[in-house]
Amino acid sequence: MDEQQNLKTDYQDYTYVGNKKFNLINNSDGTVSLEDVTDYEIEGDDFGSNDINATNQRINEMNAIGVYQGTCTDEELEQAIAESD
Repeated sequence: MDEQQNLKTDYQDYTYVGNKKFNLINNSDGTVSLEDVTDYEIEGDDFGSNDINATNQRINEMNAIGVYQGTCTDEELEQAIAESD
């Protein structure tokens, strides 16, 4: 396996108050494009194909080496969560 890559874990949603706002742009071919002009309180993060591909790749690698062993009981899950804190 290649060098382990740390994936982003601090994604934020775009946050705004009220309605989203758009400018209409008339294109030369008769179509209209939208330009987002919303006033964002927080400029969020995009979650794209690179992110999900990296996540799925890591899951596939873990499955291939047997990290996933099936389901567990509620008690085992609660214990694992408690131990991870």
